[in-house]
Amino acid sequence: FWGGVKKKKKKKKKKKKKKKKKKKKKKKKKKKKKKKKKKKKKKKKK
Repeated sequence: FWGGVKKKKKKKKKKKKKKKKKKKKKKKKKKKKKKKKKKKKKKKKK
């Protein structure tokens, strides 16, 4: 049994390609700046 197995052609092992893990970029949360409302000055009509 074992002698017959050894005579068989050795199967070439397929090299597994290592997948490069993509580094996930952490999204920085932008702090929303509160805009101060500017009061519009009314132009007086002459």
